[in-house]
Amino acid sequence: MASFVIAFDSTHAAIAAQEVLKKPPNGADPVRFSVVSTPAEISAGCGISLSFEAETRINALETLVLLHEFYQVASLYERVSGACGSRFELLDGGLIGW
Repeated sequence: MASFVIAFDSTHAAIAAQEVLKKPPNGADPVRFSVVSTPAEISAGCGISLSFEAETRINALETLVLLHEFYQVASLYERVSGACGSRFELLDGGLIGW
């Protein structure tokens, strides 16, 4: 199953995103995610990332896009598995366009 990671430019943005996903401002159900250390191969300004499974990715991204404070402070990566292990592929470098 595909998984995705959102890496943030700052710890402040990562923590704010966690709070929004736990209690969306539009009254929607909380979004399932895991807090993970930013993988070493991802260059980000913060050591905290959020991980999502494929089925919750769209809900998470739609919730975060509603809040303009996350504009261009995060990057979306997909974990791609291969014969030599897994790697992270950049899908988008800013929440606009997700």
